Amino acid sequence: MTVPTAPTVTRTVQDMATEVKRLFGDESGVQLLDSDIIRWINYGQMEICSKTRILKSIQEGTLIEGTHIYPTPTDYLEMEAVWIDGIMLQATSWEEFRQSSYVGTEAGTPRSWFLYANQINLWPIPNKPLGLRIFYACRPIDVSTLSDYLAIPDRYFDRLKEYCMSKAYELDEDWTAHQVQREQMESNIREMANADSNVQGPYLTARDPEDEWDG
Repeated sequence: MTVPTAPTVTRTVQDMATEVKRLFGDESGVQLLDSDIIRWINYGQMEICSKTRILKSIQEGTLIEGTHIYPTPTDYLEMEAVWIDGIMLQATSWEEFRQSSYVGTEAGTPRSWFLYANQINLWPIPNKPLGLRIFYACRPIDVSTLSDYLAIPDRYFDRLKEYCMSKAYELDEDWTAHQVQREQMESNIREMANADSNVQGPYLTARDPEDEWDG
């Protein structure tokens, strides 16, 4: 069983399955199978995280002298910052780096970074071992059983429920109800994201040019 990673994650797959079946009018699960709902939950969690970046993580390591390319975390969705010995590096892009006058063989303490092919590229090339910290928004862990905890915070439970309900109506070929639930989810997510932005303020992120997510 997957255990909660934060106090705000207390709802389970069973909680979602029960509510979706009740709202759809299929509490016995004749039409809506648990396997369907589990699949929808995984799709919905990924879509919510791609739109909100609500799951955060930090990966720590040490730079290797002479090595300027490092793998991204396996669960990363979007990079947010790279720090070297407690100092945040300047985020740039491959296009900006390619068009600049940077010397690719210069060695020293890294001052900037960019993403390419799911790898973190540092410049200048590290000339000594230093502490590395990667801040990123991560992908949700897939659920597989009714007893699993959801991967997203409880405050997004209703948004995930709206997504699952839209898929249930899609399965039933009720296209009007499907569209209503879908639009309601999108609208509510935007409202919550705007509220969070007003509290936290804007922040910079970096995307891999070869790995864009459409949402």
